Amino acid sequence: MLPQSSTLDTDKLEEALTKRLPATYKLFWFRAILMVLEEANNIYLFVDISHNMILAAWDYVGNSKIKFPSIDKLPELILTIQSRYPDVTKDNLTNFLERLKKEDKDIKIKVKHLVSFAPYRFLVPFLEYYPYKLTTVNTHKHIEQSANLSNNVIYKFFCDMGIQIDFKWHQYLNQNKITLIKYVDELIAEKIYL
Repeated sequence: MLPQSSTLDTDKLEEALTKRLPATYKLFWFRAILMVLEEANNIYLFVDISHNMILAAWDYVGNSKIKFPSIDKLPELILTIQSRYPDVTKDNLTNFLERLKKEDKDIKIKVKHLVSFAPYRFLVPFLEYYPYKLTTVNTHKHIEQSANLSNNVIYKFFCDMGIQIDFKWHQYLNQNKITLIKYVDELIAEKIYL
């Protein structure tokens, strides 16, 4: 269960983490936000979050006791990296990813795909109105515009390069970081362990 707050609607966060999860990307997205979270900074770039999504999922991929949902693209990306670049380990992955994205267009496309859905779909429970019948492009624009006009969202979009976490949410995430990481790890385990 999530830590409660007297000033924030943590039910919306709970919904973002537990409802409409055909794949694991929203869980790894939030896990990655927690990994990059700093007390003095509330703006985070998509590139840093996507790298941390890969780091968070790295150890799960290849484990015979784990099965990701078939539509999940994150394990496919990790398996591609592992098969093409056997020297890459979790320890040197962050440094290697920037180089890989420049040298390997397929990897670059797959990394970009990680942030083409997660930041938008994660916000849906926080929005007052969400039209489910829009096309993907229109839906993302609608979510971005609605989020940037709302005072109730966990984050807003920042210059098409990242997110800016709301001040109160930023405090909540920092104060509860360890508990939230454990909670998300439990949700991930429920979703992928056989």
